[in-house]
Amino acid sequence: MKVLNGGLSMKNKDEQTQILIVGLGFVGLACFVGFNKLGYDVIGVDNNTEKIKNLRNLNFEEVEEDIGDYIKENSDILNKISNKLNASLFKNNKLISIFCVGTPNYDDGTPNLEILKNSISDLLSKDFVKEHEIVIKSTVPPGTIEKVLKPYIDKNFPNRKYSLISNPEFLREGTALMDFVNPDRIVIGQYNKSSIDKIYSDNYNCIFRTSPSGAEFCKYYSNSSLSAMISFTNEMRLYAEKLKIKDIKNIFNQFHSDRRWNDSSMKNYFWPGIGFGGYCLPKDTRALLDNMKENDFPSKVLRSVIEVNDELIERFSDVILEKFKDFKNVVFFGSSFKVGSDDIRESKTIEIYDNIKNNAKFNILFLNDKASKQIKKYKPEIKLINQEDINKDNGIVIFLKNNEYISYLSNHDTNYILDIPLLLDS
Repeated sequence: MKVLNGGLSMKNKDEQTQILIVGLGFVGLACFVGFNKLGYDVIGVDNNTEKIKNLRNLNFEEVEEDIGDYIKENSDILNKISNKLNASLFKNNKLISIFCVGTPNYDDGTPNLEILKNSISDLLSKDFVKEHEIVIKSTVPPGTIEKVLKPYIDKNFPNRKYSLISNPEFLREGTALMDFVNPDRIVIGQYNKSSIDKIYSDNYNCIFRTSPSGAEFCKYYSNSSLSAMISFTNEMRLYAEKLKIKDIKNIFNQFHSDRRWNDSSMKNYFWPGIGFGGYCLPKDTRALLDNMKENDFPSKVLRSVIEVNDELIERFSDVILEKFKDFKNVVFFGSSFKVGSDDIRESKTIEIYDNIKNNAKFNILFLNDKASKQIKKYKPEIKLINQEDINKDNGIVIFLKNNEYISYLSNHDTNYILDIPLLLDS
C-alpha cells in the first residue's frame, strides 16, 4: 500500500491550496474527484459545454462508474465545474493548475500541442490569479516543457510569475480513479520544490523525482515498452501460425507460468545494461531468427532485438576508450554474463575487452570474482585484481548490477566510474 492516508479527507489540509483541473476527460475527472477525496479545494474546467451539462444533470453515460457514484454522493462538487474560467471560483492569488487536455497526433505522428498551448494561454490571460504553478499531466514528448512551453509562455506572457512541472499520468481507462487513489508511482519533473510535490508527499510514498524532460520521457518509455511487448508477442503468434502450430494458446500460457512474473524478478529484464549474453538468450534468439529466414518469415521485432544488443558493444567500447584515455589502469567489474553466475560464455564484458584491447591506451584489469576461474582457464591473458588492490585513481567500469559493489564503490571518485547498469545513485 502506497497511500499514506488511505485516500480520506483530512482536516489538516492547507485550506489555501487550490487546484484547477483543466480538461475533464477520464484523466481529468479522476484527478478532480481524486484530489477532492484527499480533501483539497478543486476546480474543474472543460470547454465542452455538453460534457459539463451532462455532469451537472448526473448523466454519467461516458463516466467511469466509481467516479459517477462519488459525484452522486458528493453532488456539491458540481458547483466547482465550469466550461470556462470563472473568477468567482478562485480564492487565492496562487494556483496549482493541472492540465489534462488531449495531445492527439497529426497524420505524420507529431503530437498536436495547440490545445495545450491554447489552454495555458486562456489561463494566463486572466488577471484574477497572479502566481501560477502549471502542472502538465497531458502526455507530451520529452523536451516539451523546456523547448516549447517555457519559450511560448515567456514570449506571450513575459510578466507572469509561473513555474512549470511535468507530472505524467499513469491512469488506466476504466480504473482511473482507483489508480489515482492508490497509485503504483507518481513521477514529478521539476527543478525546484513545488506545491504539487508537497501535496503528493503528504499523501503518497511512491514518488519519483526527476527533471521535466525526464518525467516526460518516463511516460513514453512506459507506453513504448508495453507496445514493444505486444508487437513482439504478435510477431511470435504470426510465426507460430506460419509454422502451422495448432495449440497456439498453450504457447503463451506456458510463458505466463514463468515464476519470474510472480517473484518480481521479471523487472530485471526491463532495466538497461550491457545487453543480454550467456549461453541461452543469444543462441536461441539468433537460431529463431535464422529459422524465420528459412521459413520465409520476415521478422522485424526479433531482428531489431538482436541488432540493438550487438550495437551496444560498439557503443560502450567507444565510451570507455574516450572516458579513460588519460588513465593508466581501468578495472572491469563483472566478468560473467549476469550477476551470480561464473559463466563467461557470450559475456559482454569480455566482448568489449576483445573489442578495445588493441586500441586502449590503458591497462585493462578484471575484478577477481566468481568467474575468475573460468577467465584463467579460457582467457588467461586477462589480468585479475582484488578489490583491496584497486587504487583511488583507477578507472572503473561497472558491467553488472551487482549490489555487492555498492559499499566498496561508495568511496571511489564517481568521475572515475562508468556505471553502465545504473547501479549507483546518480
